[in-house]
Amino acid sequence: MTTIPPKSAFDSNFRGTSITDDDYERVKFVWEYYEMKSIKDLLIWYNNLDVVPFIKAIKAQRELFKRFDLDMFADGVSLPGLSEKVMYQTCFQ
Repeated sequence: MTTIPPKSAFDSNFRGTSITDDDYERVKFVWEYYEMKSIKDLLIWYNNLDVVPFIKAIKAQRELFKRFDLDMFADGVSLPGLSEKVMYQTCFQ
């Protein structure tokens, strides 16, 4: 399939709802802009909207933990516990 699926393909039988005209226009724009060939291409694009920012956040968290030599499971299982360890590491610097 190299053409965008019809609007009815985006209906939700589970929720009993249909895609709005504005949302379908956005899907059409994305389909053409990224030269999508299949619904799989659209699914990959859609999933990356969540995955890429999540990976960036995990990398930033990992760098923070390395910087302060933190182990989330050994030093504290909550943000206040981890913050307390960082506070004691840095309060006299």
